Amino acid sequence: MSQELYPITGSLRDILLLLECIIAFTFLEFALIFYLRIRYKRRDLKILQEKSYFWGFLGYSLRWIITVIADYQIYDSNLRILMINIGYSIIIIFALFFIYIIEKYKIFIKKFLFTKIFSIMIASYLCILFFSLEYGTLFSHLLWPIFIIFFVFYLKSLYSDLYKKGLMAHFKLKFLEFCMGFFLIIIGYQLTLTSMIRTFGLMSRLFGDFLQLIGIFLIFLFYISIPSFSEFDWQEKIYSVLIIHNSGLFIYEKIFDGYNDSNSKYIVSGRITIAKMLFEKVSKQKEALIIDQGEKLIILQPGEFIYGAVVCDEKLKSLQILLKKFVHKIESIYYNILEDLKSL
Repeated sequence: MSQELYPITGSLRDILLLLECIIAFTFLEFALIFYLRIRYKRRDLKILQEKSYFWGFLGYSLRWIITVIADYQIYDSNLRILMINIGYSIIIIFALFFIYIIEKYKIFIKKFLFTKIFSIMIASYLCILFFSLEYGTLFSHLLWPIFIIFFVFYLKSLYSDLYKKGLMAHFKLKFLEFCMGFFLIIIGYQLTLTSMIRTFGLMSRLFGDFLQLIGIFLIFLFYISIPSFSEFDWQEKIYSVLIIHNSGLFIYEKIFDGYNDSNSKYIVSGRITIAKMLFEKVSKQKEALIIDQGEKLIILQPGEFIYGAVVCDEKLKSLQILLKKFVHKIESIYYNILEDLKSL
């Protein structure tokens, strides 16, 4: 039956080809954007979530590039099925990369649960594919419910991260756009499958392409409205937190676990720099000040009585927000004591 459908011809051929090329190269562009976001960071600062999205977008793009070639240019049905399965193999393997990278820092139910399940499913798919290309194509569709379940868990975690950290204005609307975009792409993709075309004709594929393009647009709106994923992992970027009285007296210092004596030079250097800068530049400063020390940064947040300081790896908006809240919280709790110290 598929021999009668492919290669695609007729009045809808050109518009379908155009739309699917746009889908393929838009996802490829997304992959390149995420690649560039991690390419120019130091190795220890490459964000896992950005890596996972790179593999996810790249896999979906390559799958569509192969599908376009197979469905519009290949006349031999056996060669077409082979190419389609190559495309399926690429996207499910890259989906496995996506799941594995996310589960390296997020635990959903059990450590690497979805990675193990997806790996077993891929191994089964490859075994079936060895004996029958057509049955392998059918079996590949069974992997996507597992991926969708995993992605729902991931969306719930992403919602929690963004909402708690207050990183995004009009958060709920933006997150809803992302969810709608994801599910529109899933639904649109299903409408482009051969089984749907057999039932509803090429209009099904055309409608599916439009849904995917709408989904891409909604996801694009989401990504331009949120900061870098490095904002979510701010805990890993902190060397120390200090509280200093306006007089220059160090009140509190916390050096975080994982930073041993080999890192002490940054802490000591940070303290010296802070003490020096307090009287030279910061005495009249009302907003946060960023001091660049080369490999490390110092974020200074002035309050009414005290200054908060963070020695960190990277300039993050989330750290500035949290430091400001921290300073205000301390001043509200110890207001009377700090007011007395002010007169000394």
